Amino acid sequence: MRKFFDEHRSLHYTEVAASGRLVKIAWSIFTAAQLSAAIGTGLKRLLYTAAAFSVYPAIGDFFALLFYPLVAAGALWLLVARFAPDERPRLASSDSRWS
Repeated sequence: MRKFFDEHRSLHYTEVAASGRLVKIAWSIFTAAQLSAAIGTGLKRLLYTAAAFSVYPAIGDFFALLFYPLVAAGALWLLVARFAPDERPRLASSDSRWS
């Protein structure tokens, strides 16, 4: 039984090491998306108070709309990290572990 747990623990650490860098990149993309949304909202409010009326399209709209492609890119990057090339053989043979 101990061998079973040691084997699975080492597989988990190998998985984290292989895809850890890719996961960090994905979360960095999500962070950039949140930052662009905050910048966009801030610029829109700043321009609204400075101009005393709604300016459309403004530079803040660009940053606010940049949020959506960045979130999509981050989600796709998480999928890439989950199915990294180092992990594909392990996923293919994962059913044989339980028999």
